[in-house]
Amino acid sequence: MDKQLSLGERLAIGVHVMMCSRCRNFQNQSQFIRKAALGYTEHLPKRLDKKA
Repeated sequence: MDKQLSLGERLAIGVHVMMCSRCRNFQNQSQFIRKAALGYTEHLPKRLDKKA
């Protein structure tokens, strides 16, 4: 997430995540939180307009 990964790094992480349930859970939770935060920030201006 912090920087662009090389092909080798992406493959190594992909293989590790396939084998490691804890990292897989962390990845799923992180993706969920990112999507939720994005959805919240997209709808926030509409909610603020309703209060005004």
